[in-house]
Amino acid sequence: AIPYVERGFDLFYVPCIGHGPEMLFAAKDHPNMKFHYAAALLEGDLMPKGLSKEDRKIPQNLVVTTQYADLVGCYLGGMLAGGLTKSNKIGFIGGVDYPAIKHRFNVMKMGIKEVNPDADVSFTAYVGNWIDVAKGKEIAEAMYEDGVDVIMTVADGIAKGASTFANEHKDLYMINHFYPTQEDFPETVIADVI
Repeated sequence: AIPYVERGFDLFYVPCIGHGPEMLFAAKDHPNMKFHYAAALLEGDLMPKGLSKEDRKIPQNLVVTTQYADLVGCYLGGMLAGGLTKSNKIGFIGGVDYPAIKHRFNVMKMGIKEVNPDADVSFTAYVGNWIDVAKGKEIAEAMYEDGVDVIMTVADGIAKGASTFANEHKDLYMINHFYPTQEDFPETVIADVI
C-alpha cells in the first residue's frame, strides 16, 4: 500500500484473502487513506494470532467485507449458470489452485445444483497465475470443445482471455468473479460477481 500512498491514491482495494495483516497495519500507518479488504476472515486472516486487544481494533479507514458476502455472490452466480446452461456442462477456471479459490468453486457448484441437479460441474482448470490471458483463452477453447457452454472464473486477467474466446463463440457464456469484463463483452459475459 505504501507505493500507492506515496503516489497520492486515497483508496486501496484488495479483493482476496491472504493479505489481511498487511492491510490492517497499512490502514493503521496511513489514516488518511481508505482501505477495503474483501473476502476476509477476521480471525487468522485479517488479525494475526496473538495480537493484544488494543492491536485488534480495526481502524475506521479500513472496511472489511467478510467472506459471507463474497460467497453469496458465488452461490447466486452458480444459480445463474445452472439456469443458463443448455448442454448441462459448466466449467471453472481458477488462477491459482489454493483453498480459497476451491471454496468459491464449491459454493458456485452448490448454486448450480440448486437449480440444475443434472449439471456436470467436473470441468476445472487452474493456470498457476492470475495474468496469463492467452492461457485463459486456451482453456476456454478446450472446455468449449468438450461441450461446456458456461464458464465461471476466479482468475483476473485469465478471465479476459476466456471471455475473449467466448465472445468469438456466441453460444458460450461467462460469469467472472473479481475481474469485471461484462462492459467489454456484454453479449457473452452474463455477470461479473464483484
